[in-house]
Amino acid sequence: VDNLSFYDVGAPVAPKLSIALAAGNATISWTGDGTLLEATSLTGPWNVSWSQANPQTQPAAGAKYFKIGPP
Repeated sequence: VDNLSFYDVGAPVAPKLSIALAAGNATISWTGDGTLLEATSLTGPWNVSWSQANPQTQPAAGAKYFKIGPP
């Protein structure tokens, strides 16, 4: 090996999920890397959200839960 380099890489930062309610809609946004997951029950099953737009607005109707999963 004639070209070997080492890099100091910082620890990964956990994503932060934010949900704001206004006018019957929920605006969902997050910082950091990850995939938006959603479920209709807090115990799951958790599915990849059909939209990975960040931020996104969805109607605030019924029970829906969100979390950020691995990228």
